Amino acid sequence: TGHNDPTVDRKAIRAGAADYLIKDRVDADILERSIRHSLERQRALDALAQAQNDLERKVAERTAELTHANLELAAANQRKNEFIAMFGHELRNPLTPVASGLALLSTEQLPNERRTEVCDTMRRHLEHLRRIVDDLLDVAR
Repeated sequence: TGHNDPTVDRKAIRAGAADYLIKDRVDADILERSIRHSLERQRALDALAQAQNDLERKVAERTAELTHANLELAAANQRKNEFIAMFGHELRNPLTPVASGLALLSTEQLPNERRTEVCDTMRRHLEHLRRIVDDLLDVAR
């Protein structure tokens, strides 16, 4: 309540008063309007609080989903790295005898029988490399 003093009225509004009644001017219509205004304001505040709670819940759910997705991506990335490391090893194994065979073939003192053996070894390992690359292309498809 107030005493119809503008200074008191301004202080009350600055302090957060949404409505006030002047003691000597209260009648049923003014009282009803003041109560209705207070109820409407409280409903609006309740609705705002509910909306904020809903939003915070949705943000928490989405954060959990994103955290789970990030963990899945990290695991997939780890599996990819392991696959690439294993694949590199599988490619290097057949390349070593091919490189050694080429070095042997480049020497002129290699007997024909040994030359045939080296070529057969290189052919086997090149075929193995071809199968590995074909498998990789199948996986990529």
